Amino acid sequence: SNASKSSNDMFEKMIEATPAFFWIRSETADRSAQLAAGRAYARAQLAAAVQGLAMHPWSMALQEFPEMAGPYARVQSLLGARPDAPVQMLVRLGAVPSPSGPTPRRRLDDLLRV
Repeated sequence: SNASKSSNDMFEKMIEATPAFFWIRSETADRSAQLAAGRAYARAQLAAAVQGLAMHPWSMALQEFPEMAGPYARVQSLLGARPDAPVQMLVRLGAVPSPSGPTPRRRLDDLLRV
């Protein structure tokens, strides 16, 4: 479809413009490894920000549903992972010419009603 082609074109351009990729691979595939990978990602995100770099999660290739089985297997293989030691996080990494300011936030009262 046109929508699929447009999405593919957008992601191709993103890949071509990406100076570096960063990934986290765990030694096991259990929940504690997933949580540790999340903590490592949060630390990496903060360290990147201090250096003026931005990280953009590239998580679609790591989704584990039937339609993504092919891309998932290719990404895991390319990054040296195994089923028992998978890539847990994949991100694009690069410099941001001019960081944007904080995003708008809603007040808590706008979200919760008693």
